[in-house]
Amino acid sequence: MNKTQNKDRLLIKRYFERQSQSKFGKDYQPAIKAVPSEAPSISRCSRLYWPRFERELHLLSEVERCACLLALYNPCLFELNEQRVLWTQPRPHPLSEHPLIRETTLPPLPGLYHIAKRIGVERTLRTVWLTDDADSPHVKLPYVGDLLLFLTDEQGPFLVNWSVKSTDSGFEQQLGQRPSARRSERSQGRAKIRHQLEELNYSEAGIQTIRITGTKLDKQLCANLSQLYPWVIRKMTLHADSRAKIIAEYQQIIGTPSSPLDILPTLLTRYHCTREEAQNTLYRGIWERILPVDLFNPILFDRPLRFAKLDPLVHYADWFRRGQ
Repeated sequence: MNKTQNKDRLLIKRYFERQSQSKFGKDYQPAIKAVPSEAPSISRCSRLYWPRFERELHLLSEVERCACLLALYNPCLFELNEQRVLWTQPRPHPLSEHPLIRETTLPPLPGLYHIAKRIGVERTLRTVWLTDDADSPHVKLPYVGDLLLFLTDEQGPFLVNWSVKSTDSGFEQQLGQRPSARRSERSQGRAKIRHQLEELNYSEAGIQTIRITGTKLDKQLCANLSQLYPWVIRKMTLHADSRAKIIAEYQQIIGTPSSPLDILPTLLTRYHCTREEAQNTLYRGIWERILPVDLFNPILFDRPLRFAKLDPLVHYADWFRRGQ
């Protein structure tokens, strides 16, 4: 049996088992999980548990993890599908199958094969024979996307597709090849076609695709979001009234020489809280955008808090806009 065919059959089986039916929230399963048996060997994969979705998110690179944290930071995000299969055949618009939406008038996804055939590149899609028989049925191998964001604005719900790479050159390289092969003209041409098909497939359903690279993501912002994340997913043990009062105390020291550590003794005495509860309140307040702290500079408990001069969601606003 051809090793490539055997591998492709296993991929097809996994994709169908996990995503032949659209699922969301805790029931969603990514096509590729951040585990050694599935993630690319060269990737630095990770998982993030998100309480609202009641499941772990599977990210396949450090840049993808940072992009995911930025997406989760946006309060307009109500669903996220990572490693979603890009089917070769027509599929309903993802919003039309979401249990909170059920919008039936949305345009469908035409499928990669129909897009490829229209522009004359259908041969770039790998054919997978489902058995070793001479007359075996065959299918085209789908691609897998990175992050599909489900957002809402004043017009209602919409989707944005994020395609994530470490650098711009990543969009011209095929995964699973030796470096010398990835640099070949043929390989780069196929990589460009792959991303073109993804973008055209989504655009026909009114979904914008954004190309995101590590060079476009601010490193300090990524570090701060990573620092805040573990505090955000912890359960709050502090009473809501006490938390609101502690938030007010923090608001008074933003932009002053006083640090959170300076006022910690007062907080512990006045509100009968623990140090962990005081820190949790601070970091959650920053994540929830209640405390306007600068996310583009280091956030340290023993250093003064700076006023936010630039809102990340304003700076990256184009990444969260609905398609035309």
